[in-house]
Amino acid sequence: MSWVDLSFLLGLGLSGSLHCAGMCGPISCVYSVPVRQNARKKLWRYHAHYVGGRFLAYGWIVALMGAVGKSFEILASPHSPIRQAGVWIGGGVMIAGGLAVLLGQSWPEKINGWIIRTSGLKNFSFTKWSLSVAPW
Repeated sequence: MSWVDLSFLLGLGLSGSLHCAGMCGPISCVYSVPVRQNARKKLWRYHAHYVGGRFLAYGWIVALMGAVGKSFEILASPHSPIRQAGVWIGGGVMIAGGLAVLLGQSWPEKINGWIIRTSGLKNFSFTKWSLSVAPW
């Protein structure tokens, strides 16, 4: 390894530890400092739930990013049958849609309207979704 690689890894480690010290440390302290002396024996459960939830959340995020990366790897392969089928189908749909518009047919607009209606994206708002009180 060169000194550039080592300095990058050192910087990455320091920035990660600063993140943990700045975020995880204060959160742990917030719920553990005001606990009465006789309740400190039960404090390990709070720590276990917090750390377990953090590991679970980070684990799911990493698994999701890994799945997305793997799907890009599979789809990006020039010899992937999925990619080749997608290219042929997508190209055919674009040609057919272009010819339909050129010939004055209305089916491309009908398909577009149907996709918007059935997907529920017509009135979709990330703001409303994030402020909802859904249990998930």
